[in-house]
Amino acid sequence: MIICHLDKLIKESGLRPGFIAEKMEVSTQQLSNWRHGRSFPSTPKLYKLAYLLGCTANDMYEYVEEEIEKESSIT
Repeated sequence: MIICHLDKLIKESGLRPGFIAEKMEVSTQQLSNWRHGRSFPSTPKLYKLAYLLGCTANDMYEYVEEEIEKESSIT
């Protein structure tokens, strides 16, 4: 599972979402989708966004392995 930290990082940056969207050449709706984990930026946009926010791509997203339950069947 991917955990998105973009919303927090954008708030901490002090930059307005409209300004970020303009610099990223995306709509504010697309930026909102990224912020809330509904979609993800392309790799080039990911690194440009990291540069704007003064962080790394790893700061923006975190991978957490999901625990998978195995069903045992009795035959």
